Amino acid sequence: CSCGVIPLIDSMKRRTSLRVIITFVCAAPLLDPYVIFISYTVLGLKYTLIRIISSFVLAISAGWCVEGLSKLFHVNDWSEYGVCNASCDVVVENDPYVKNKKITRKLLPYILIGGLLSFAFAMLDTKTFLHNFDLNREPYASIILTLFGVPIYMCHGADVLFLKPFMQYTDLSIGSAMAFSLSSSAICVSSIVMLAKYLGKKMTTILTITLFVLIVLLSIFINLVA
Repeated sequence: CSCGVIPLIDSMKRRTSLRVIITFVCAAPLLDPYVIFISYTVLGLKYTLIRIISSFVLAISAGWCVEGLSKLFHVNDWSEYGVCNASCDVVVENDPYVKNKKITRKLLPYILIGGLLSFAFAMLDTKTFLHNFDLNREPYASIILTLFGVPIYMCHGADVLFLKPFMQYTDLSIGSAMAFSLSSSAICVSSIVMLAKYLGKKMTTILTITLFVLIVLLSIFINLVA
């Protein structure tokens, strides 16, 4: 999930570039084989193919954009880490999994908040939700669903199950549906807090804003061509 891959940053950051790490952090939860399988069985081949392609595009674009923006705005969170070869020594206190254990304890409130938001969102009445937010209008719908998707904690295909009634019984566009899938899987409130510990607050802010903008643009493009 979007939280589970973050501890690997510590073991990667001294051996590869920032863009590769950001790409990995984004791609891992989006392209989980189980999620791909449940996407196909629940929402069909078209949604699955668009999700796979969109996930690749989003992850790679985010990596390049975040690296470029960090250089443009002179964000130095990353500069404290030198690059070494495979013989780097591992200090127990700096072991990523030891760090993750400590951080997870602090993250429990955020994970609970994200989980509660996800549960509340899943329990919404579809008709009422569509009526209140007018999700039939683009690109407004893509922006709203991305805003809802970013903070909530949905992993392992929960977004697919939530989207099924929307896509079956309403005229919600596939671009807007993809906006929710990408935003709710790639990042959440607990992963944002974890990323701030591993990447720094400035870098995490750049990543979050970049993902938001890229997801909205991707969903608009999908609606134009799908």
